Amino acid sequence: MNRKLKNTVLIGTMLAGLAFTLPVNAESIALSDLNTTKNQAEKAKIETNKQDLNKQDLVAEIEKLQASITVLKGQVTAIEENEKNKKLWGFNYGEDFKVTGGLQTVFYGNIQKGDHATPSNFSLPWGEINFTGKMHEHVDYKAKLVPTRRFDNTTAGSLLEDAYFKTDIIPHHDVYLGQTAVPFGIEAAMSPMDVDFIEYSQIANSIGQGYDSGVKTEGNWGLLNYKAGVYNGNGRNTTDTKRGMTLVSQATIKPFHKNPELGDLQLGGSWLDGSNASNNLNGYGAHASYALGKFTVKGEYMTLNGSTQSANRGEGWYTDVKYQHNDKLQLLSRVDIFDPHSKINSDATTAYTLGSNYLFTQNLLLMVNYSYIDSKTGKDSNRLGLMTQVMF
Repeated sequence: MNRKLKNTVLIGTMLAGLAFTLPVNAESIALSDLNTTKNQAEKAKIETNKQDLNKQDLVAEIEKLQASITVLKGQVTAIEENEKNKKLWGFNYGEDFKVTGGLQTVFYGNIQKGDHATPSNFSLPWGEINFTGKMHEHVDYKAKLVPTRRFDNTTAGSLLEDAYFKTDIIPHHDVYLGQTAVPFGIEAAMSPMDVDFIEYSQIANSIGQGYDSGVKTEGNWGLLNYKAGVYNGNGRNTTDTKRGMTLVSQATIKPFHKNPELGDLQLGGSWLDGSNASNNLNGYGAHASYALGKFTVKGEYMTLNGSTQSANRGEGWYTDVKYQHNDKLQLLSRVDIFDPHSKINSDATTAYTLGSNYLFTQNLLLMVNYSYIDSKTGKDSNRLGLMTQVMF
């Protein structure tokens, strides 16, 4: 009996132990399976991230390769263009070779004829062809032909006007060697294509010095701009027949160059001393301008002794007012006075001009001028002028 009881107790104990052991083993199996699944998910995520990074690196490399190909194509194109340009006429005349120019046609109608009446007729007062380019990184050249002049005149009315080499090797400076506009006065040294009116002012026409051969330098320092030249003094396309030289200088101050909101104010003057083939020359001038918004006011005074006789000193001045209505239309007015003999009274001529300039395109301009001329030595006159200006 006791033996049976012992066996029974033993069997019961074993069953109890098995009952407590089975849940623990089940829980251990479940946690193991869970950890294995989590590790697999993390591994899959890492692999995905690696694949994404590899794709980004590949895209970056492709972009770099494409950029290199673009640069290479540009270099090949440049080489091809360079080879093609060698076959062109302009290539042998330096880099940036250009041919530009313009033509002016004028009609004048006289309302009242007087001393300064211009024939009522059509004319071609001006035409020019410019050849420009670079012979070197710091050496430019220019040659201007004026086909509206006489072909048989080699001096004052010759075909050749600008003819020079220019270098900017000196900081803030341009140096010209050859035939250039003499910087005596502002308007007198301008091309007819750049003048605001159909005609130059009387002082520009009468005592401006035109073109001459020599050396000129232009300096630009922002606040101060200046020009200075040494010329042979005999004029356009003429060799020096005298040992004397003509010295010219011009300076302009721009007080507001660092404050453009205050407008553009320019004050300056010109000076000339020298001689030509027949006369001694001595003169000076002053100029001023102020531009603010759509309005510009400018004026200039010049005087020149054109011979050894003090009575033969001419002088004059003009004042312009310009209103820039829009990108195409300008409205202008001018008062222009010139006295050919400052020591002689009552021989001055005063011209009053109203004008408008209309820019149809960037290379087609129409000018309309009405002028009344008050002459102290003869009859008064007034006329209407129309001019078209074509540029290319």
